[in-house]
Amino acid sequence: MARRLLVLPLVGLLAFFAQERTRRIDHALELGRAYRGTALLLGDVIEALAEGLILIGPEGRYELTNRAEEELLGVPRERIIGTSFDAVPWSRLTADGAPFRVEDHPFARLRRGEPIVRDYELQLVSPEGRARTVLASAVPLRDGETALGEAVFLMGEGAATLAEQERVAILGALAATGGRLAAAAQRLGISRTTLWRRLRAYGIERHAS
Repeated sequence: MARRLLVLPLVGLLAFFAQERTRRIDHALELGRAYRGTALLLGDVIEALAEGLILIGPEGRYELTNRAEEELLGVPRERIIGTSFDAVPWSRLTADGAPFRVEDHPFARLRRGEPIVRDYELQLVSPEGRARTVLASAVPLRDGETALGEAVFLMGEGAATLAEQERVAILGALAATGGRLAAAAQRLGISRTTLWRRLRAYGIERHAS
């Protein structure tokens, strides 16, 4: 009788653990399905971006790209994925057409410790010789303390048009306010400090305060 009293609780305990294990497996499967769904959605969003996007792994190899990037580089993604950032089938030049130094690449700059790279202007030259001026921005990707790589956004020739539109808007605001920075900044919806930085970036002389 004593044996049966010992065996029955053990059977119940095993049944409990079996049920708990099944519950955890089901939960893990649900999370997996949700993750796959999120990954597919994220992939669709990346593919739909108007800007070119490249993800570079910690070892400096291209791991993901989108259609806009293929068009900018003039290279299909099959030739992009797996390629090291410093050994690519396209060419790079500086904004003024000088030879490009690989240490100036946004990935190299992030690896040296820069927190972010914004609007770095360069030229991309396709294997067929077509050159396009782009603005490159890059951010590091991390999971806690673990470096996952870098995301590099390459904005194409349309970016220069946007910059020109901003410059025209600033000139218009200055003209409308008699060159008063505070009033122009308010009209543009930006701070006076931001406006001052834009003036310097676009080479616009300040004639009045």
